[in-house]
Amino acid sequence: MKIGFLPLYIELYDKVGSDTRQMTQPFYDKIADDLSAKGIEVVRNDFCRLEDEFKAAVEKFESENVDAIVTWHAAYSPSLESVEALTKTDLPIIVLDTTEVFDFSPVQAPTAISNCHGIHGVMDMCNLLNRHNKTFAIAAGHYPESDVLERVVGYIKAAVAAKALKGSKVGRIGTSFKGMGDFLISDEDLLSIFGVTAVTATKE
Repeated sequence: MKIGFLPLYIELYDKVGSDTRQMTQPFYDKIADDLSAKGIEVVRNDFCRLEDEFKAAVEKFESENVDAIVTWHAAYSPSLESVEALTKTDLPIIVLDTTEVFDFSPVQAPTAISNCHGIHGVMDMCNLLNRHNKTFAIAAGHYPESDVLERVVGYIKAAVAAKALKGSKVGRIGTSFKGMGDFLISDEDLLSIFGVTAVTATKE
């Protein structure tokens, strides 16, 4: 199993001298290391801010023949910078929505809030993915205080399984029971959705 791990960022922070990049980079590296420990080969990338950077990252992931792209917002990232690259690729998109900060009780420093606004970028990006009819999976929760990374691994496994099925052929014996449609799928849908060609047995 192999993924491209795409961190999304905003150019504005670099221009104004924000230290958000330095504060969030170690968390990106920790997630990448922990995914590797779970048996996932991780192709890392620099933080992407602009359209050309996202395009180059996706092209790298495609050339590396990854099974899926896992996105993670280190900060709010304007979706118009990333949407073209993400919607034009055939690679599955898995959105990891997590932040390093877990506790927002009264003892937490208010400045910690500024390191958790990647969620706004997640909503922005997912909205445009939906509007462009790009299918994606999303896993949200705190890491490591939830099973969010396990859910991401589950989506990666599903992407690998779907990739393995694509282009295969299956033999079909018999037909569906008349009037029973709970598992009925046409040959056309089987091919267009799953990339699987059905070969139906004849009486001869």
